[in-house]
Amino acid sequence: EDRELFEKYSYLLGEGSCDMAFANIFCWAHLHNPEIAKWGSFIFIRFGGVDGKQHTYMEPIGEGDTIAAFNKLVEYVCEIKEPFKMAGVSANFAEKLRTSIPFCGYYLYPKRSQFDYIYNANQLRTLAGKKLQPKRNHINTFKKLYNFTTEPLSAAHKAEVLKLVEEWREGKENADLEAYECERRAIERGMDNFDAL
Repeated sequence: EDRELFEKYSYLLGEGSCDMAFANIFCWAHLHNPEIAKWGSFIFIRFGGVDGKQHTYMEPIGEGDTIAAFNKLVEYVCEIKEPFKMAGVSANFAEKLRTSIPFCGYYLYPKRSQFDYIYNANQLRTLAGKKLQPKRNHINTFKKLYNFTTEPLSAAHKAEVLKLVEEWREGKENADLEAYECERRAIERGMDNFDAL
């Protein structure tokens, strides 16, 4: 129900982040328990709060004084007596915090394991250059080994997609079953809502 509101504001952020993709948040909701609140011309998004896990907040998104919105968020978290933790903060917002708020007990640090990986679309189309030779080799080997066709993915492929996910897991001897189940549920929810997403 909140998709339209979320997307109206998330597009204002102007930064491509998987954390700000509605489909991503929707499909992984079973794990992250997302919540959204509106305050003036901003929205606040938080995750967690289930099974004793503390909430994690995204940066305020909207038009106007972002630092005032941040201060409102901090005030709220203090009122509910929770530790204050943010994640997925954009470089622009981090810089605003650094330059607008004197040190007050908060630490901003990059968490490399949470970075998005972004590829140049033209490089992926052409796979030109020595650096991408291993990818070309994989593709050429695949073409030699398999008689294949391609078709656009659709909701009608749900059973095949889930079968592939199960086959992938069976091929992993030391697979983290809990992580696998979370991923399988996210994929299934995405396939169940394929057309809407």
